[in-house]
Parts: sequence; C-alpha cells; structure tokens
Amino acid sequence: MALSQLVRGLPAQSIGAVKMSVGTLTGDSSYTTGGYAFDVRGVGLNQLLFLILSSGQGVLAKWDGSVSAPKILFYEDKASAAATPLGESGAADNLSTITVEFMAIGY
Repeated sequence: MALSQLVRGLPAQSIGAVKMSVGTLTGDSSYTTGGYAFDVRGVGLNQLLFLILSSGQGVLAKWDGSVSAPKILFYEDKASAAATPLGESGAADNLSTITVEFMAIGY
C-alpha cells in the first residue's frame, strides 16, 4: 500500500526561484515501518527542499529529509513505554483514517 497524496489547487505554484505545492496526505491500511515514500514529482516538483506537515488525529507526521528517498514517518503515543512515550507507528498499523496537511517547497 502507499501514502495517498492529494494536491489542492494548481500544483507547484512559483514563489520566486522555488515552487510551492500544498495538499493532503492520507495513510493506508498497512503502515510500512520506516515510513511511506513521498512522491516529489506527484506534487509537481523535481527536487524537494523542505516539507511542512501538520499533525493529525493522535499521530505526529515527520519528514525524513533524505534527498535520494524522502519519506513520511508517523509517530504515536506509546504510553506503555515510559522511556520513549512517542514511537514510530508499527508495521501494518491501519492509518487509513489519518490525514495531514502538507506544504512542499522545492524546484
């Protein structure tokens, strides 16, 4: 399965020398440990410089800024683990009801 990317409005609006795209990301029914791949071209960019994510319904979304393979990781409250109360969502967790807003900036 994969992360669903929905771009709102016209994709990749120019703002000076860079472009910006905004939209919504929705998880799927089987989270992949290590994060979902983020399709830079799917949001109208060739190279991602920065990605701003909102938090969604009890989870924290984090961008792994690897230039070669950007990923979106989801973290949730792991209250039973006192040393690390916030941990990555588990393999095969159902995140299909989780949506986060994004703003992608790049070229």
